[in-house]
Amino acid sequence: MINIADLLRNAKKGTILWSPLFGPVEFMQLGKNDQIWVKVDNSEPFDKYGRYFGSRFTKAECLLFPSKECRTWENFKLPTKPKFKVGDWIVQNDDGAVSQITKIINEKDEDGEYRAYEHTNGYFAECFDDEFHFWTIQDAKDGDVLVDTLSGTRALTILFRFINADDSISAYCGWNGHTFRVTIDGLGYGTLSSTQYVPATKEQRDLLFQKMKEAGYEWDADKKELRNIINPKFKVGDKIQAKDTKMYVYTVLSVDLQNQEYLVEHNYKHKLLFTQQDNFELVPAPKLHYDIASFYAGMPVLVRDNKDQEWRYTTFSHISSRFRKIKFAAGCTYWCQCIPFEGNETLLGTTDICNERFINW
Repeated sequence: MINIADLLRNAKKGTILWSPLFGPVEFMQLGKNDQIWVKVDNSEPFDKYGRYFGSRFTKAECLLFPSKECRTWENFKLPTKPKFKVGDWIVQNDDGAVSQITKIINEKDEDGEYRAYEHTNGYFAECFDDEFHFWTIQDAKDGDVLVDTLSGTRALTILFRFINADDSISAYCGWNGHTFRVTIDGLGYGTLSSTQYVPATKEQRDLLFQKMKEAGYEWDADKKELRNIINPKFKVGDKIQAKDTKMYVYTVLSVDLQNQEYLVEHNYKHKLLFTQQDNFELVPAPKLHYDIASFYAGMPVLVRDNKDQEWRYTTFSHISSRFRKIKFAAGCTYWCQCIPFEGNETLLGTTDICNERFINW
């Protein structure tokens, strides 16, 4: 006879069995001498061979079965507890593919039941527990995107390397839920505890690369490095000013391409850093002096000899080479100062000084 107690040794309390005597019964426990106790209205005992009160009726038949439809213990196996649960990260043993369990499926075949999993790398029709193992930090590869489970799955980082002494990691860059941070030679981001990190989902990876792009970078997966994708607005030596105040003129001393930081110095020799380049603009270059070669015969002009005289209107004739100071011929005489009338109309009849760009005398 089949020893049923051995088959039920790891059965869960409450497992439903069938008895022709009582109908459906609940397995409770194995007692002394491997008695099988089941629950009907009260507790009822079967011996290890499934005989009711077997110690008294040793020649009786088995009256306890897996189900009403299955009245044999041949090839019986208890349902096994899944090795993995939904949300677990697993690694396929043969190719190292990393995926996350999304669903557990119990399916039947001609030999009974088997367990299959749906996961983020697709569905395996037959996916046995021993084909996979739980993901650990040792399964991570340089350049993988990991997520910090202790920060509400907001902190994302691209793995840089392991520090074997304590199994911790460093990162190339990361998003901490507020700012995008970049390492300096892989060390500036700090040492991270490996036990709190798991692989990032596709949505989390997309978020990291979005924040990376917003910060002006893109990831080169082949070279395992960040590339700056935003050209700096200013270069060393540029004169810049704040768009809103224009109070100070700053000189750019250095540009950190990786962090988009500018070291500048203003007129009082004080140095400072800034990163919001869109809040600044180049100081307009001083306009070049007006080219007196642009004067032409008949051109409307304003003329005078010195700053105490009023500007008079006349038409230009030519530039004379006879005199060193009095060289502008206009209105049948010579003048020391001559400027275009167009754009300087308000100066007519005044002694006001003209814009310095017109001073070519």
